[in-house]
Amino acid sequence: MIQSIGFIPDGNRRYAKKQGISLEEAYQKGAKKAREAVEWSFASGAEEVVFWTLSTENLDRGTQELEKFLPLLERNLENLADNQTIHSQRINVKIKGELQKLPESLQETARQLQKKTRNYSNKTLYLGVAYGGRQEILSAAQNLSKKQEPVDEENFFSELQIKTEPDLVIRTSGTKRMSGFMPWQTTYSELKFLDKFWPEITEKDLEKVVNEFQSRERRFGH
Repeated sequence: MIQSIGFIPDGNRRYAKKQGISLEEAYQKGAKKAREAVEWSFASGAEEVVFWTLSTENLDRGTQELEKFLPLLERNLENLADNQTIHSQRINVKIKGELQKLPESLQETARQLQKKTRNYSNKTLYLGVAYGGRQEILSAAQNLSKKQEPVDEENFFSELQIKTEPDLVIRTSGTKRMSGFMPWQTTYSELKFLDKFWPEITEKDLEKVVNEFQSRERRFGH
């Protein structure tokens, strides 16, 4: 059974160009698809889902694009806080990344969402917001150094922000690289690259990927 799924939802901007729609509309479609993908994943039996919402590199995009994306992200986090599925299934939402780089209102929205779900323990949804895998590793190493604790795998993992090792990582848009997504935790993850832009994926796509995953023999380096 699959326990943990990670998503790299790539291709919103290219989808907008392909469809001849505004970037804001493409992001809205992508956000709707994100909610559906999370629901599909939990319905497939996963107990943990990691969704890479915003990378640290994305913060370097033009001000005009961020002015469209960040308010949309904030609204979606607000909606997630009142989402019935989150509360009925008691899903703990954890938002990880360099949140201090975000507008204060967005930081507060993230704090309130986590506060509302912090006592839930049935399932976990990680949202990588202003997240970068290299920075996560650097921060973990720095924390261990400050604590003067032994540098071993167990202690190092305990300092990582995202504490799950995905069985499966799905990236859309046809791009075949990880781009800094959870480099430590995905050492033995199965990878699937889909030749569709993020807003184009369907439930059937996800079902096919999960079924294929379940047929694989995982060797974990052996």
